[in-house]
Amino acid sequence: MKEQKFVVNALLRVSLPWKNTAKNGLTTNIRIFSFCALAFFILSFTSSAQVKIEKTPDAGFKMSVDGKPFELKGVTFAMPIKEDSIEASFKELQNMGVNAIRNWGCGNDTQLLLDTAAKYDVKVLLGIWMRHGRSGAEGDDNFNYVKDDKGKEKIFNESIKWVNKFKDHKALLGWCIGNEVILNIGPEDEKVAYAQFLEKVCSEVKKIDPNHPIFSAGAWTIEWKYWKQYTPSIDVYGVNTYGWGATALPDELKKSGIDKPYVLTEFGPRGEWDAPKDSNGLKIEPSEKEKVDTIIQGVPKMVKANKECLGAFIFNFGRSTDHGGVWLNFKMGDSYRPYYWAIREVYTGQKAPNACPEIHEFTIPNSVVKPEDWVPVVLKVSDKEDKDLKISFNCNYREKGSRQDRDAVKALNSRKNDDGSYSVQAPKDEGLFKIYAYCQDSYPNLSIAYTSLFVTKQGSNAGEPGQKAQLPLFVFDNTTPQTKLPYIPSGLMGNFKDMKHNMECTDNPHSAPNCIEVAYSANGEWIGLAWQSPANDWGGEKPGGFDLTGAKTLKFWARGKEGGEKVKFGFGMIGREKKYFDTAKKETADLILGKEWKEYSIPLDGCDLRRIKTGFTMFFGGQGRPITFYLDDIRYE
Repeated sequence: MKEQKFVVNALLRVSLPWKNTAKNGLTTNIRIFSFCALAFFILSFTSSAQVKIEKTPDAGFKMSVDGKPFELKGVTFAMPIKEDSIEASFKELQNMGVNAIRNWGCGNDTQLLLDTAAKYDVKVLLGIWMRHGRSGAEGDDNFNYVKDDKGKEKIFNESIKWVNKFKDHKALLGWCIGNEVILNIGPEDEKVAYAQFLEKVCSEVKKIDPNHPIFSAGAWTIEWKYWKQYTPSIDVYGVNTYGWGATALPDELKKSGIDKPYVLTEFGPRGEWDAPKDSNGLKIEPSEKEKVDTIIQGVPKMVKANKECLGAFIFNFGRSTDHGGVWLNFKMGDSYRPYYWAIREVYTGQKAPNACPEIHEFTIPNSVVKPEDWVPVVLKVSDKEDKDLKISFNCNYREKGSRQDRDAVKALNSRKNDDGSYSVQAPKDEGLFKIYAYCQDSYPNLSIAYTSLFVTKQGSNAGEPGQKAQLPLFVFDNTTPQTKLPYIPSGLMGNFKDMKHNMECTDNPHSAPNCIEVAYSANGEWIGLAWQSPANDWGGEKPGGFDLTGAKTLKFWARGKEGGEKVKFGFGMIGREKKYFDTAKKETADLILGKEWKEYSIPLDGCDLRRIKTGFTMFFGGQGRPITFYLDDIRYE
């Protein structure tokens, strides 16, 4: 409050030296009125807001600011904080219906951020950065909370400095101290030491600033048990979660016995860490429609419907054009992504004033090529208002190089053919690339689609195609002798000495007279089994496999002996660096088997099936007990 007193005293010195006479009475009244108005404006701009969180019997947890209900409509904020651009950013926030932003740390530009936020009546959940214990998605730090006492003292003093500096700012909503720190610490004793240190910081912040709640952000619920035991000063649990996982949070809260509210401190479409892979092994980014649906459907179901949830900060309001920016930013440069308009709709109820381009298809039929080859692409796109769209193509290579290199999105050479189709020139380097199609209208709205391209000096003709298969092709059935089956279960991996597989089990087969029984006697480690053609060809040195072009699904039946057995299934395993590789590979997530037979299927849309040498795979880890499960009727059709 020192700044406020200084301003008021200065006003008094400037405005009060007058004589109270009838002659200048009018002037005196005007001066008094002007002074009061100006003083009120300054005090209202700089005085601290009081933020309270209360639990009601029926409505659950509620937040209020200065005694008025506050429905949090937030986004994370990573825009440049500069005098010449920050006003435009906050006008965008107003347009979206956003009333709160979250950042990750304080710096020299925080004052400008808070002042501008106050001007536009936007609250700020102000981040205080806690160092991480190992390299991760957030950076490459390596701090030890057990051993580095001097480092902890520096973090503590720096944190308190920021709290003292900004605790009385009107724009302040609360303090978010730490982001995914437990996730980015390895040893258990260091996790505990961090949680205890976090309590030291949080408890001191409470003493200094009783008017604002304390948050901390963690990946999913990983940090909850540590906060519950060691960091009681946290008022609100922050959860960083993407996709539809947040539907489980109310149950997780009940299981944990925690009686505190939570906020989705980061929320958005499914992230790369949770994404399945395509036939080339590339993580599949959600489509623009999937991203929009996550917001339009997810916020009402996962945020507003839960009494323990105070709201969400949707990730991310930034301008970066790198791999993460394409995946999760709702603006890129000055362009609006469909995701932007979804947030605006869910926060204001208003539809987009201009439709985004709709990409119906983007594929590369020949997805294995030589460096710098020209490659035809299939791109089908439409726009309700614009006929002439700006089309461009870019690529990302995530396999090698520095963090910056792996994140970079670079332009590809492209050309429009006489028939209106497009071709792109493959990168000069070998490896697996993510290829982007950018479709921009004049608004400007920007829609992006994605596919994969594998670049190798051998090109798409590496090796020979497999033997043409007659569909349906059975990897296992009950009528074909084992010696005549197309694939042999010869690929034993992991702790295979403790696994037995019986191809002639008669214990309740799905189709008589027999099925496959897999029994694993160990409690730990992991095991894998691959059906190969030819048998034991681990290095891809021999021709073989089958051309399964035309197959739509890989189907199989499975059941557990007791139920609850967790197993992954799939096909394709030999990498493209080998001479005779699997031209596609795909696997399920962990399937939890029931005691009754159930049919599962793996869709093959978009898979290059010209040579599948590894026709079926299964992988599972030790589950604390011996497990047995059964398979039957494995086939491509």
